[in-house]
Amino acid sequence: MPGLRCCFSAVLLASAAAVAGADGPFARRAVQILFPYTSDEHVEQTKKIAKTAGAHGYNTVVFASSVGLGMSHVWDAARRERFLEAKRACEAAGLESCVAMWSIGYAKESFFPIDPNLVAAAPVFDTHYVVSNGVAVLRRKRAVGLLEAPGEIHSPRRESDVGDFHVDVVPARSYCLRLKLSAVPGKYENWPVVVSVRRAGAKTDYIEHHVCKVKADGAQHDFNVYFSSLDERRLDIRVAGYNRTFPGHATLASAELFQTEPRLIVRRHGTPVTVRSAATGKVYVEGRDYAPIPRARGTWPGPWNKPAQLPLRILKGGAIGEGEELVLDCYCSFPTWGKWCSACMGAVEMDEILEKSAAETMRLVNPKVWFLSFDEVRTGGGCRDCQAIGDMAHVYAAFVKKAMATVRRLRPDAEFYIWNDLVDPYALQDHEKNAGMYSSMKGVWDLLPRDLGIGYWTYKWREEGTRFFAERGHPLLLCGYYDEKVLKRSLDWMDLAVRTPNCRGVMYCTWGNHWDLLGEFGDKMLEMSKKTEKE
Repeated sequence: MPGLRCCFSAVLLASAAAVAGADGPFARRAVQILFPYTSDEHVEQTKKIAKTAGAHGYNTVVFASSVGLGMSHVWDAARRERFLEAKRACEAAGLESCVAMWSIGYAKESFFPIDPNLVAAAPVFDTHYVVSNGVAVLRRKRAVGLLEAPGEIHSPRRESDVGDFHVDVVPARSYCLRLKLSAVPGKYENWPVVVSVRRAGAKTDYIEHHVCKVKADGAQHDFNVYFSSLDERRLDIRVAGYNRTFPGHATLASAELFQTEPRLIVRRHGTPVTVRSAATGKVYVEGRDYAPIPRARGTWPGPWNKPAQLPLRILKGGAIGEGEELVLDCYCSFPTWGKWCSACMGAVEMDEILEKSAAETMRLVNPKVWFLSFDEVRTGGGCRDCQAIGDMAHVYAAFVKKAMATVRRLRPDAEFYIWNDLVDPYALQDHEKNAGMYSSMKGVWDLLPRDLGIGYWTYKWREEGTRFFAERGHPLLLCGYYDEKVLKRSLDWMDLAVRTPNCRGVMYCTWGNHWDLLGEFGDKMLEMSKKTEKE
């Protein structure tokens, strides 16, 4: 009876839309789903979740950025059909379909498979080479020793520990911290040592945060940690035991800091490469005087970013002479936390991807509510495209407005939410310059459209932060659960929802695919919703 099923689904959808459009702090009782729909198992799991959610009072599903709708225009037919089957299952359970799009902080889900050169880049200027026997040889600078004598580092940390350094650097350079570490045999096969690079005086603002796994065999092991100096002249470096979870100690035998040649060179608009003569300033021609520096291909990271590959190769018959000193200026990607790279919010090439993926998402879903996944952005603001816009606060706000405008050309009544962590003066503790961003995020909250909703998830600052945005007129969606073993903090979010003006709903968020509390969470939301209506 397909006709009857269609009628029944239409009734459920109308009911869900009516509830979701109602006033009150629990108007949207949402569940976020993470599956990328690259296997049939993802569809079956979604059907189970949808069935549970529908039976426990949920009325909204948010397909997270990890679903990959930001790349939906390049999906194959099988992935597209799996997603549509999952969507139909959610709608049959009475859930309105909403989408989260265009992850910037985790761009492997949305941009890098299309073009890894869309990675955020920072300038690496004034790298010197000397041509010897037709080869450009890097003119290396002397390493600076940071450690006067070998010492111990412990977990938990002790006052006698070595490993705290305050270093002078040159802006717009690539640096390497070379460590020699040894750990004695013990409970762990590998003992973790954390290397954190911060702006001078910053507390939580990591330009780089890297874990060195020191083999606990008593032997000495070498580790290289690469980072950008960005626009800084002084940095703080700490080498320390990981945390109390891994008690123990290691010996830090030496620590040296030196400038390196460019690594992970980015090729796109806004990241030009310039090779010039150090003596005359003459600019040489790529492809005629020196070999083309290739664009990154495939996904990031890939074979293109091997640091052993020299970026500068002299061509025979060109204008570069033997013995000449050359200066290379370029732009490079610098992963934070050892592996994470953000997409560049200023890159002009992003526009086409926004247009195509928004159009395809409208065709697949036609959602009214769009979640902009512009969270946990750790790098950006350093390329010429970004510099033309302004500091990182203006780059970020401009990209938010661009994404909203792109969607509203297709659906004028679209509503938008964004995660709070990068637009919240309470969550951004070192908000002058966040993580590996080249410039300041301060004041970004003043640049946002007031009809942009805030998906608030920072538990520590929930009272102050939600009040801040509510007073400015932003709609709020409170994001609870976050993989608790029992509902505890989640109930605090529900209590806060009742007290927060302009709260539009609460969302069940799991990042570890833990669904055991989905029903209990929904029952509590429904109970609170009915209680609020009576009051």
